[in-house]
Amino acid sequence: MAKGFHGRIGDVDLRLLRVFRAVVANGGFAAAQVELNVGRSTISKHMADLEDRLGLTLCRRGRAGFELTEHGAALHAHAEQLLKSLDDFRAQVSGLHTDLVGELRIGLMDHMVGDPATPVVPALTRLAARAPAVTLNLSILAPDAVEAALLDNRLHVGVLPERERRQPGLTYRPLYAEDCCLYCGPGHPLFERAADAPVESLLEHAYASLSYSESQHLAALFGTGWAPVSITATARQIEAIAFLLLTGRYLGFLPRHVGAGWERDGRLRAVRPDATTISTGMLAATHATRPDTAVLRAFLAELGTASAPKGAPAFT
Repeated sequence: MAKGFHGRIGDVDLRLLRVFRAVVANGGFAAAQVELNVGRSTISKHMADLEDRLGLTLCRRGRAGFELTEHGAALHAHAEQLLKSLDDFRAQVSGLHTDLVGELRIGLMDHMVGDPATPVVPALTRLAARAPAVTLNLSILAPDAVEAALLDNRLHVGVLPERERRQPGLTYRPLYAEDCCLYCGPGHPLFERAADAPVESLLEHAYASLSYSESQHLAALFGTGWAPVSITATARQIEAIAFLLLTGRYLGFLPRHVGAGWERDGRLRAVRPDATTISTGMLAATHATRPDTAVLRAFLAELGTASAPKGAPAFT
C-alpha cells in the first residue's frame, strides 16, 4: 500500500509536521533543540517517523550540512499553509470566548529576567492570575530568531530591542528603555583607567559584539567613524558577551543591569560610562496580519499597563 496521509490527519501527524517546520526554520536538528525543548535523538526519531509515515525522504544530513530534498521543500510549503490555517482558526475561535483559554507562545532574550525595568514579569504574573487555564510557552532566542518565529507563526509575541531595520510583516509597540554601557575585564589595558580613558582611544581596542546587531551602539558612540572598530569575537547571547569580556581581551557592550553584578564582584568595569551609556528601546513585536487571540490581546494589555509611566495611558 502506498504511504501518505490517508484518512484523517490526527494530532500525531500535526505534531510531526510542527517538528519538521521547526527543523527547517532552524536549519537542522541540533539548532531546533532549543525551540522544541527536546533532545536531538527525539527530533531525529520524529523526523524518521514522519518520513516513514509519508514514504518520502525529506532531508539530507552530512558534512555539507542540513538540506531539504525536493519532496521536503514541497512538504514544507504545504505544512506551512496547513499549520498557519490551523493557528488562524484557533485564534478566531478563541476570540469568540470571553474566558481566556489556549496557548501563548512568547519569545524573550536571555538577559531580560534580571532587568528590574522589564514589564514581562508583572505582565505574566497578572495574566496567570486572570487566566489560569492558559498554557504559557516561553522561548529564549536572539532578536532575529524571535522575528523569524513570529513571521512563520511559531510565536505569538516577542520582546526584543530596537534594531536598525524593522521586519515588514510585523507590528512593533514600544515598551521601555534599556541602558547599555561599554565594559572590559581584568587584564584589559583599560581596566585600571576605565573611568577616565579618552573616548578616541576606544577605537584602538578589539571588540566582542553581538553577531545579530551592534552597529547602533558603535554608531551612537563613534558616529560615522565606527567602521574602523576591530570586532574579533562575536556571540548571539548577552551572557556569551560577558564570558568574552571576562577574558580581559575585549571591549563590549552589556546592559547596565547585567554588568552591575560583575562590577560589584570586581570582575568587570564600566568604561567611561559618562560617554558610553546608550539607551535602547525595547519593543513588543507581533504578526501584522495574523488575527490576535484573546489571550494575546490580554497579554499585550498587561505589558502596556506594566510598562506605562505612572499616569500615562498604556498601549493596547
